[in-house]
Amino acid sequence: MVKSVRYFAVVCLSLCLFCAPGFAAEEAVAVAASDAEAIQLLEQQASQGEAQAQFKLGVIYQKGEGVAQNYEQAATLYRQAADQGHCEAQYNLGVLYARGQGVEQNLTEAVNWYRRAAEQGDAIAQYNLAVMYRDGQGVAQDNAQAAQWFQKAAEQGFRWAQYNLGVMYAKGEGVEKDDAQAFTLIKQAADQGMSDAQCYLGVMYNTGQGVEQNYDEARKWYQRSADQGNDSAQLNLGLMYEKGWGVEKNTDTAIKMFSLSAEKNNRDAQFHLGVALAAAKDYVPAYAWWVVSAANGRQGTKEGLRVLKKLMTEEQVLAGNQKAKELWEQLHPK
Repeated sequence: MVKSVRYFAVVCLSLCLFCAPGFAAEEAVAVAASDAEAIQLLEQQASQGEAQAQFKLGVIYQKGEGVAQNYEQAATLYRQAADQGHCEAQYNLGVLYARGQGVEQNLTEAVNWYRRAAEQGDAIAQYNLAVMYRDGQGVAQDNAQAAQWFQKAAEQGFRWAQYNLGVMYAKGEGVEKDDAQAFTLIKQAADQGMSDAQCYLGVMYNTGQGVEQNYDEARKWYQRSADQGNDSAQLNLGLMYEKGWGVEKNTDTAIKMFSLSAEKNNRDAQFHLGVALAAAKDYVPAYAWWVVSAANGRQGTKEGLRVLKKLMTEEQVLAGNQKAKELWEQLHPK
């Protein structure tokens, strides 16, 4: 069976569920270019009980392509196909139950349909089922089960499964802790361009976890991840330049990387940006970033603010508070 090309929306940051309609690769062009005549033909085939037509039509209604978007109709069509064992329809029906689109939200039912697709070998369904077990959504929390389903998806080259299973090995969750295995899996995901995996791989090289410590490799992987906009990698790269870990110290580059991360509302980067700016005696923006970092819950920032405030004039403190207000509004738009 040809695996589906899915258009998925990522949620929950790096440890996400994939929730998306999909269709087989060789059929994508035909469905995307569907017109009234093609939809009418699919309607006819679906009414005759053809599972593939039911599935395709479900995608069309879910995405609203050539018809008014109708999640309830999509759910009905997916169920008709899913009941006939159609793998992709089972997966997509699970997505609708997870989202509460066209059906009442029911995570237990989502798990049920993910499992049916996963047992047929669908890597994305295996991954989603693993996430549900790991997070205890719709099923009792079970890291061992999560690891087993991540493993099945990882063996098919699914990078999110490789990464998450690697993290489980690194932490010893659901599996015996094995840093070498963690490194292998995370590198597989990183080699596929996954920014979170690239950042984690940088950490492993930086700290010597599962691999010989190598600052050059750490910087390389942080840079690849940072180039994709990963705020944690930008922060870690900034720390390397600030501390001179494997690179020549460069405060300007450190501040640049901290700024990129801080502007994505990374509270640790906001703190370190404040440190770097204060060291450069640029007190107003340093104070402002520390105010924002403290408001975001970063531990230790409030104490730093009290020390910094003693070095500032009253006018600088007022300016710092005004700047902090502006930054906060930019980072938390209404």
